[in-house]
Amino acid sequence: MPLDLSPELQEFIAQTGLEQIIDQLLLNDNKVQAHQEVLTLIKSKLDEPATATGSLRAPEGYHLPLAMKGLDGEVFQKFGGHPGAAGFTALETNLLRIKNGLLEEILSQKKDLNLVQSSFLPSNYQLEIPTIIKPWTALKNLIWLSQEDLNEELLNQILALGPFGQDFPSPGLVFHINSDYIQEYGNLKVIGSSQNHIKLTLTTKLTLTCFFVDLKIIKTLQSDSQYQLWVVAEPSQNTWNGSTKLELIGNKIELVIF
Repeated sequence: MPLDLSPELQEFIAQTGLEQIIDQLLLNDNKVQAHQEVLTLIKSKLDEPATATGSLRAPEGYHLPLAMKGLDGEVFQKFGGHPGAAGFTALETNLLRIKNGLLEEILSQKKDLNLVQSSFLPSNYQLEIPTIIKPWTALKNLIWLSQEDLNEELLNQILALGPFGQDFPSPGLVFHINSDYIQEYGNLKVIGSSQNHIKLTLTTKLTLTCFFVDLKIIKTLQSDSQYQLWVVAEPSQNTWNGSTKLELIGNKIELVIF
């Protein structure tokens, strides 16, 4: 391409498939006219709205193509896929509209889900579950994780499924914390007028708060004993002085003492 163009513009021409068209235009003996036509062509391409491709994933029970079909058809250039995995092409200017519309459509499908009837214990969950904790595996609406899996992104994704209530409870997150971590890094705090609430800092810097904890458990947590603290917690948002912070609220705890 015998034109003195910047590397960025040359890359743009290659990406948009204009190279052959420009080469044909430059065959014109009137070089001034040829260059003007090339610049007009490039400008028209630069002025075109940028397009984007997106891929979506959803858990069992949701139907992504139905959600996309529920939006105004003009927001997508094309879309399709399976209930749990789909994709689309659209103008970048429509992405925010698509995001908000898909969230609304997906959440409207939530009423058809029966999340209360199941729990999620991953098949690759390698930690040995203590005997005293095994009855928890029969409880509904629980997700079994490691402490390291708990982060703000996960909590935000769960909270986006709300609002939760009696007919659609928030999933409980099951995890455990070793005594070595609590004693050295957990920054354990006992709070409340009755000194029966606790706060802990997890490895991912999230705060775990448990209310009305048995005083015997608190005494063990403060000791040098070897134990595991098993917790069922729910994600929550704590707003204080205009600042909102994600945290976990423990609603069931059990100590496994070695």
